[in-house]
Amino acid sequence: MRPPRAAIVTLAVIVLAALAAPVITPYNPAAQPDIVADKNLSPSRAHPFGTDQYSRDVFSRIVYGGRTSLSIAGLSVLVALLIGTSVGAVAGYAGGRADRWLMRGVDAALSVPRLLLVLVLAAAFGQMSAAGLVIVLGLTGWPGMSRIVRAQVREVAALDYVLAARALGIPPLRVLLRHVLPAVMPQVLVAATLGVATVIPLEAGLSFLGLGVPAPVPSWGGILLDGYEQRLRAWWLLVFPSAAIVVTVIAVNVVGERLRESLDPRLRPPV
Repeated sequence: MRPPRAAIVTLAVIVLAALAAPVITPYNPAAQPDIVADKNLSPSRAHPFGTDQYSRDVFSRIVYGGRTSLSIAGLSVLVALLIGTSVGAVAGYAGGRADRWLMRGVDAALSVPRLLLVLVLAAAFGQMSAAGLVIVLGLTGWPGMSRIVRAQVREVAALDYVLAARALGIPPLRVLLRHVLPAVMPQVLVAATLGVATVIPLEAGLSFLGLGVPAPVPSWGGILLDGYEQRLRAWWLLVFPSAAIVVTVIAVNVVGERLRESLDPRLRPPV
């Protein structure tokens, strides 16, 4: 199986498993059946990924954690996409003073490293809910998206059919919405897909630092935090959530690159 196809299948399995978590998981992810007898059990038939120090089933927690981590990543990228597309489209199509002022604001936002800004906001607000993480990650991710949209909008706005529409007196907003934005959305979709691969480890890192979703809500970073505390006696608490993060990020990156090659004619191999 070719890498793009394998990545699509892998990503589909991960997403479907997260959606069907109540059906495919054998245990409640927060259940603690016997905190003495069942804690830190190694992988077995009853517990494929073992149990943690609170006797919770790690397989169930990783599947439910995928639902949490993927939801936060997807929604935060959607927030960044909405803001970044709006700012970049206005700047690229309007040009002139509006473009200069908007892009100066974007440059100022990009001058602060995203990781540093996220850590400062997370530390200021303390442990956040999933909705809070979506807002913080979304509001720190839109500047890069806006630059991509601006570049694509400027390129499309110079094409003949757009110039013809403007010459016919069609209102600028209508031209932007009906002719320009549909042409740039494939590239925006690629950027959004690759953005998910960036947010997943970022969210996991915040949860690992104790700044992510509060317990007992499972997330991949939170499971890693539990595993780090038990790293000398329960290796599976580090290996399996780390593998889930790595495999998901690689699959999303491969899918994003395949989308970019498919949607950008300049990257297609010659016939």
